Amino acid sequence: MHLSVPVVNYFGVAIARGQRRDRPLYRVSLAHQDPELCVILQEARGRSSLANAQRYWAAFFAVPALTAPPARSLARLIAARPAMQTPADPSMIIPTVSPPTTAQRRRRRRRRRKGLLNRPPSIFRGEREIICYD
Repeated sequence: MHLSVPVVNYFGVAIARGQRRDRPLYRVSLAHQDPELCVILQEARGRSSLANAQRYWAAFFAVPALTAPPARSLARLIAARPAMQTPADPSMIIPTVSPPTTAQRRRRRRRRRKGLLNRPPSIFRGEREIICYD
């Protein structure tokens, strides 16, 4: 099956904590309103190793970095997934990037570059897609 979902439909790159064999497990994934469309990008036993991975994936997909609130752990979401009839609530995801940081980054990208005729930079806004073959 081939499913193409535009990246703009995802909330961001989330890092969440779950349990596997009585040990904590951390996952970096693309958070979507529909839990079945969430894409797991990386898993690890320690959160420190995933902090850089989360920043990398957030920059790659040009989406914010998110963290799941501690009350709604990944294990509870996975256990409740078959019983869910409504999509996950996006307000339960807490952004880790502060708005001033985002605004500063955007201003820097929009500056004019020195070069041919002092033209403004070309901005390409193409879609990226994730392909999964099972």
